[in-house]
Parts: sequence; structure tokens; C-alpha cells
Amino acid sequence: MLILRGFPLDRYSADEIERLWFGLGTHFGRAVSQSVLGDLVGHVVDVAGPDSRQRAYRNSRELHLHTDRCDTVGMFCLQKAWKGGVSSYASALAVHDEMLRTCPKLLVPLWRGFHLHLFGEQQPGKPPYSPVRIPVFSALDDVTTVILLRGYVDMAAEEFDLPVSELEWKALDTFEEIANRPEFRFDFTLEPGEAMIFNNCVILHKRTGFEDHADPDLKRHLMRLWLMDWDGRATHDAVNVHKGPGGIPHQEGRVPYYAERQQ
Repeated sequence: MLILRGFPLDRYSADEIERLWFGLGTHFGRAVSQSVLGDLVGHVVDVAGPDSRQRAYRNSRELHLHTDRCDTVGMFCLQKAWKGGVSSYASALAVHDEMLRTCPKLLVPLWRGFHLHLFGEQQPGKPPYSPVRIPVFSALDDVTTVILLRGYVDMAAEEFDLPVSELEWKALDTFEEIANRPEFRFDFTLEPGEAMIFNNCVILHKRTGFEDHADPDLKRHLMRLWLMDWDGRATHDAVNVHKGPGGIPHQEGRVPYYAERQQ
């Protein structure tokens, strides 16, 4: 995890800062699409309030610990929230080692994985959930990769009646409980002009819900990059199914909103 400070917001326009941030990000990886919009720079701005049918980076609700569909995540703060919006980070490897020490049998379901809901962003004609189980933990050539999207596991199981055993639910619950302990979690709020770049393959992140300032010019606004390693990463086949070669494919005329989901 790398924290950068001192970006000169007073010297550049928002568009210039976006280009600066994108250019800096290319030193850490290849930018990929973050939604059906084809956005290589994702603007993390509340456009939907707490509506859970809108993709998380476009609403204001609390997010649980998770990973994104890339190797490295970059977050740049133009404006923080009026209230809330505190981010948290946790090492998935540290949580794994704690489970190995205290409840090793619960790691088995996490290495086996789960089907993930695709939130309506699958290609036309493709299944609405991952065709294979996506492991929370996987390893290839001694390189470990973590994928955790608990909300999408829950959605897939509920909407498509995909079986999840009591042991599997317990494994997910235990993993989250440990990851959220203060000794495993780092809480941090980016200030305007600060940025963070972190290894999304082993670090989980989340945020608290937030409220924006009444002035629309002071709304919480972060710029997000999804980056894939330039040289590639040794990964399990299921990881490649989940992340794909270029993030979430752009679909003309679509927006990242899952209207079919029930409240």
C-alpha cells in the first residue's frame, strides 16, 4: 500500500488532475474498464444515494470488505465527504493465517470458492453469474491471489438458488469477522490532494456510508483506477474468468445499474 500526498490541486483543473492521475497510474499497471460505461477512470461520486441497485462506486451506502476486478487499485481524492466515507483496509493473507491457526477446516470452502452474481454486467447471452466457482484464495507458482465479493455471493445464492452450505456460510462469516477486528484493519480517510495505490490481489478494502455537503461543488469525489499488471500475474484459471483481460466490457447504451434486483 502506497500513500501519496501533496498533489497541487490549486494549480490544475479537474480535467488536468484526471490526466495527471491516469498517467501516473500507468507506471503501476494497464488501466482497464470499471463498468459497462467503459470508464478507465472511475469517478467515485454519489449519484444514487443508498440505492443498492447502483454500482457501489456510484452510491453512498456502506461497503463491506471486498476486492475489485483488477490487480492494483488507485484512489485519488478531489473532495472528501461531509460526514463518513472512512475507508478500511485489511491483509487477506493475515486473516488466512489466523484462520489456519484457529479454524483450519473453514479455509477449505474459501479455497473452493463461490459463484458470483455479475450484477447484470455480463456479455449478452452469457449467464448472469460466474460460470465457475471463483475461489477466495488461490495460488499458482507460489503467488497467492484473493477475490472476495461477499455481496455478490449472497445475491447469486438468493436470486438463482445456487447452493451454499452452512459450512460455507460459516467460513465467509468467520473470514469477515476476523478481517474486521481492529488488529487486522487499518482505517484511513484520504484528504483532498492525496492518493492511495494498493495491491488488490491481497488487500481487502471497504468504506463507511457517507453524507455529502449541501453544496454540490463539495460532494465527495474520488477518481479510481483499476490496473492490471503490465507483465501479467500467475493466476488460477478461475481468477482469469473473474477479472477478464480488460476489466468489465463496455456495452454501448448500458449503465451500471441492476434494475432486476429486488430491494
